[in-house]
Amino acid sequence: MIRGIVAKRVPRPSITSTAQITSARMGLAVAAAAFARGAAVTLVTGPTQLTLPHGVLVNRVETTQQLLESMTSALPESDVVVMAAAPADYMPGESAQTKLPRTGGPITLTLNPTIDVLGSTVNVRRPGTVVIGFALEADKDVERARSKLEDKQLDMIVLNSARDAEAGFESETNRTTFVTRTDATDLPLMSKREVAERLLDAVEELL
Repeated sequence: MIRGIVAKRVPRPSITSTAQITSARMGLAVAAAAFARGAAVTLVTGPTQLTLPHGVLVNRVETTQQLLESMTSALPESDVVVMAAAPADYMPGESAQTKLPRTGGPITLTLNPTIDVLGSTVNVRRPGTVVIGFALEADKDVERARSKLEDKQLDMIVLNSARDAEAGFESETNRTTFVTRTDATDLPLMSKREVAERLLDAVEELL
């Protein structure tokens, strides 16, 4: 029995101009497809208006720290981890409790790195766990994606282009490249459920 963790959206810092915008569509597609194949699925998700897949165990989170804690607690019993989340890379160094008054001049905003959730799970993964990550890049940079795969000790990384209008966060379709240490396979434009099925085919070969 496969226990998969499909991690999806967590809230961004309350600075919408610098936040990455994402949806839960890809993560939910993987969760639904895995459950349909008979897997015991744990879905870690932030706020979403989309319908959650039937039959999966849902852990809801609000912050990147909660996402890490939820994944860390589930990892010891997981055979497969699919991290489809796109949490923000930076957060404000300080949070104002009230609206900042307008001064008429420029202000300086300090941004601190957020937690590398997937990289932080390396030491709590059990031996043999298949780990799949996602990488969103401005351009289709396979070598950069492969560098992330090696740094985070992944088995495969799914590369997305941020410039592809047909494969955006809110789109029902996606155009991806499956990157491993030795290969890169381009997939044509297809539904996110179809991408999920192809991803799980790859996972079965890795198990």
